[in-house]
Amino acid sequence: MIGKILTVDFNKHICKVRIDTNTVLDNVFAPLINGSVYPQKNDLVELINDKKLWRIGSILLKNANVVPGSFTVYANDVNLNENGRKAFISYGAGWHD
Repeated sequence: MIGKILTVDFNKHICKVRIDTNTVLDNVFAPLINGSVYPQKNDLVELINDKKLWRIGSILLKNANVVPGSFTVYANDVNLNENGRKAFISYGAGWHD
């Protein structure tokens, strides 16, 4: 089973991505995420586990290409659809159980 992106929260250029406990992100370095506040280049992104709120890691956005009106996480040829929202995994990142 592939992992889920549960919520994405923006606050003062910090983006917190909440994922379920079965999801592990490996070598993620350039997610591009669109939300109520658009991330800017070099914004800090925190990846957080849903149940234990375990901080997986913090990374800097290498690019800031977002598409208004969509919820998109770019991180590797994997297409996730969660509640009608698309999440793309690219830039050499990997999802695994």
